[in-house]
Amino acid sequence: MGGNRKLIGVTSVYIFFVYAFSTMVLEWIYLATKEILPLLPLRAVIYVIVCYIFEFSSGYVLKKFDLCPWDYESFFHFHIMGLITFEYLPVWYVASILGEYIVIRMHLVVVGGGIAGVNCMTQLLAGARSPDDRFTLVSASPHVKTVTNWFRVGQFTEYFNVTESSAPLSTDPRYTFLQANATGFDKDKQIVQLDNGNEIKYDRLCIATGARPKCPWKHEKLVTLRDTETALSLQEKLAGAKRVALIGNGGIATELIFELRDVEVTWIIRDEYISATFFQSDVVEFFNKQIEQGRVEGHKNAGVLKREKYRTDERIDVDAGDEQLASTSTGQSTGCALGPDWCTALTLKGTTGGHRNVKIISGREVVGVSGDGELKLQLSGGEQLECDIAIVAIGVEPNSQLWKGLDKSDIDEGILVDESLRTSNVNVYACGDVCTVNWKQQSSMWKQMRLWTQARQMGDLCGRSMISGGQVELDMCFELFAHVTTFFGYKVVFIGDFKAEKHKDGGWYVVNRIIDDDQYARCIMVNHRVVGAVLIGETELEETIENLILNETNLEQIEENFLDPSIDIEDYFD
Repeated sequence: MGGNRKLIGVTSVYIFFVYAFSTMVLEWIYLATKEILPLLPLRAVIYVIVCYIFEFSSGYVLKKFDLCPWDYESFFHFHIMGLITFEYLPVWYVASILGEYIVIRMHLVVVGGGIAGVNCMTQLLAGARSPDDRFTLVSASPHVKTVTNWFRVGQFTEYFNVTESSAPLSTDPRYTFLQANATGFDKDKQIVQLDNGNEIKYDRLCIATGARPKCPWKHEKLVTLRDTETALSLQEKLAGAKRVALIGNGGIATELIFELRDVEVTWIIRDEYISATFFQSDVVEFFNKQIEQGRVEGHKNAGVLKREKYRTDERIDVDAGDEQLASTSTGQSTGCALGPDWCTALTLKGTTGGHRNVKIISGREVVGVSGDGELKLQLSGGEQLECDIAIVAIGVEPNSQLWKGLDKSDIDEGILVDESLRTSNVNVYACGDVCTVNWKQQSSMWKQMRLWTQARQMGDLCGRSMISGGQVELDMCFELFAHVTTFFGYKVVFIGDFKAEKHKDGGWYVVNRIIDDDQYARCIMVNHRVVGAVLIGETELEETIENLILNETNLEQIEENFLDPSIDIEDYFD
């Protein structure tokens, strides 16, 4: 070229390399910041800032060494070098978007094979954009739980079945299932270590490892319930028992007390009345007969949930899933946790020959366990209780120990998540029982209770959040608490502030009604407005109560009678 450095070809080659390098830098900056900055204007802002820097610097170099065949100053009277950058903005913007869809490959990993984890993976597979994305589900159990026959009554109350199956979750070639335990985690290297010696490198990770039952004591005759295997173990141990102690006052204990047959049961609760997690004392009176009698063999639920049951590995029916992986107190991973109605499929029967007796010890806690072979429980009041087996159902705690370096709750050690279910690490998400919500604007009518319904809802939200990089809004279901289960053979629905926990300072009162002896409706009222409710049996009031709460309807004129079945409350809305 005769040494003429001002030839257009020479300069064009130089500029080509400058722009190629600047494009790489632009994409790198975009990918590194799009998780934490607003998505839509981000590309344009980065492009203008970075390209102007490159234009000024490259223009300076070209001019300094007399390499430029043209003079910027002849084009721009105000000496604004780099204004030509705007000509390339639309082209680069479109090319960048297409490149992200076509070229960028993501590896999205979910650890946990229960309701939350599986629902998260289902959303990922449904919403993934690139054919080159990869999806991996890691579960300690060969069985995973999938939601089936889901439908909604009203806007928030929902029913669903859960099938526990070893069949593939998806035939999508991008999907991989690994049966393994997660044993290590490096958030900086974005790696999860498995017990088979392998490591999984992820771009985004969902932690859905659930919770494990609390049990502060060790004894061969203590039983905790967490999955299918331990439920079957309880069935076997009960077959040789006459005296059973039931420790705890939550959902598992409430289900069990109704199902245990042919045994003498001592129910030890620290509260003043039974089932205090879900009910206030006046509601419990409705169940007195059922507590005394238990389930009559062969009888079905009154106010049945109207949903079919599914077989789990040919051994036990499961109706709906609570949560994902569970672990024993020693940290050994086990299978997916039990769901509602799990005990109706078991024969929880002792050896008293048809005799059932229930004794309730309230206001006491178990403070110690002793006995070599036989089991003795020391109670906080100084009493000692001998029994053949003791079922411990005092709650659960999140399986969060493995996930070091993430912010956790000081109260329950759950992994803290924001409204997009993102943890303190930008590429790590969590959902279900393992997480604790840390939301700035949490609805006053919703609370986290680590229930099957919430596991499904969080899994859905988490999957969509991972796809969008956290750019997702809370679903409407997190505006109002709603949960359906079965207690004492009855369908039970909880809506809103059903125990007046948000109104402990007073000002609330109760409007209730027993309908046909097998239905009971109890509404929490504040200033003539419904703020929460417990519905027992087939009341068919779910949608009505939801509307009353959400619309903050003033019921002063009909407050005493709005639960009367002869009154059509829907007419009042019209």
